[in-house]
Amino acid sequence: MPATTDANAQASPKRPVTPPIPVQQADEMQLAFLKRLQLYSETTAAELSKWEEEEATRQQAIQRQLAEAEAARQQAAAEAAAAARLQQQQVEASQNQARYLATMELANEEATYWRILRQQHFRANEEQEEPTEEERRKEEIAVLMELLYTCNWQQRELLAMRQTLIRHEATLRTQEQRITALQNANSQLQTTVGTGLARLSAVESTGSAVADCSPALAAQAKQLEERINHVVACLGDISKFVGATTVSNQL
Repeated sequence: MPATTDANAQASPKRPVTPPIPVQQADEMQLAFLKRLQLYSETTAAELSKWEEEEATRQQAIQRQLAEAEAARQQAAAEAAAAARLQQQQVEASQNQARYLATMELANEEATYWRILRQQHFRANEEQEEPTEEERRKEEIAVLMELLYTCNWQQRELLAMRQTLIRHEATLRTQEQRITALQNANSQLQTTVGTGLARLSAVESTGSAVADCSPALAAQAKQLEERINHVVACLGDISKFVGATTVSNQL
């Protein structure tokens, strides 16, 4: 669409440039000048009218292309929506068919099971096509007993499932306790590491301070050593000091 619009914009005719209005010459007759002025007006008006028609045609073409593009977009959107609805309907139909087949299969199984239970207590023959009241009562009791057995089995299964869930819950609780202990140990380890890093930083700071101060200490020690040497040189051999001899006498 932008490319089409750009092409139309490039193909747009240029507005005609109006030539300057003619001026009457000094030796030109008034009638000739008026004819020339009329011709100028008619020519200019014709060119302007032609340009307006071409511009209107171009604008109509652009509007038509825009309308066609919008219609195509709406049609594509409608087709996509229809395809989505059709797909949804197919999915729902497939699900309904599966439910219907499952229901029919269950009904057939129940009917087959009922016939099996009935055959355990009554079989039709030429003399008796329908069961007696006693046989019908036995059939009902058999069905109730089978239902009771089924309920008991389901209860045992539910109890076993409950015990399994309890074990899983205990296992999860133990895992949570272990995770909590590991988190606490991790926190303590992080605290210890932080303390160690702080001490190491302090030691490094102290070492750097000592290293920074060592030149000054060395200079002071050297100066003190020079003073001691000077005093010793002035005093001479210390073994010469006897009795109440003073330093001034030795000097």
